[in-house]
Amino acid sequence: KKGKPILKFVCLNVLPDDISLQFLKNILDKDPLCSYILIFHYNPLDSNLLDENTKDKLLKTIAGFHIVAIISGHYQSSAVLSWKGYPVILSGGDKLALCDYDHNSNTIQVEFK
Repeated sequence: KKGKPILKFVCLNVLPDDISLQFLKNILDKDPLCSYILIFHYNPLDSNLLDENTKDKLLKTIAGFHIVAIISGHYQSSAVLSWKGYPVILSGGDKLALCDYDHNSNTIQVEFK
């Protein structure tokens, strides 16, 4: 018998939109004690791509759940940012990222090479 997963990756298309946010909400509501890493193609914090209303919808959708990190590519940058307390890992630059998840503290450490 397999145990419940402690970490799930949720791939959410290009950017948050009503369809992907509903998909995410359904997943989070189904297993609220699990930890999650969210993946988008574009950086969901980029003001040129996403308006504040949609960012607020994303924040409301993930509030109260164990979101370990948000990962995106495409941004031509390698960095770890923070958004409302959530780490945002940009992995589209000239560096490779090793992400080390600690399930005891529910945190992620990122090392760029």
